Amino acid sequence: MRVKQAADISTPGLNQRALHVMLERGILAQQLERNNRELPPPPGCRPGRRRAIFSTRYTLECASGGLYLWVQLPKTGPTAAELYVTAAQMGVTYAIGSIFHTNSCGAYHVRLNYGSLSPADIEQGFRRLGRAWREVASDYAEIEKMPVF
Repeated sequence: MRVKQAADISTPGLNQRALHVMLERGILAQQLERNNRELPPPPGCRPGRRRAIFSTRYTLECASGGLYLWVQLPKTGPTAAELYVTAAQMGVTYAIGSIFHTNSCGAYHVRLNYGSLSPADIEQGFRRLGRAWREVASDYAEIEKMPVF
């Protein structure tokens, strides 16, 4: 309780004044309205404009909160960790699914954040991610065919 009181006492005055002005002038309400129009309001999966781009071409899992999508990679190819470096070299980064699990369930999952991207950037990102997956998956298939001894 005392830690919370100490934290509240030292809340920056400038931040409080800026938020007060935003509330008073309706700026915050306008921004929230824009966010709800552009982005799906968590925790539901109601489509906003940016999520609609994904749902027409890909089978994705909606996160229960936040501006994220979960993509499950085919289990016949590389894991999310194996794909990461190639995807990053092509300009796409993501959170590897296994860091969100205590077991191996997330090995073939990637978590994508799309909140700060334009619809065109999202489309381009998915094209790059697909190209990276195809490149690594083709190498992966060759490795699987190689004899162990």
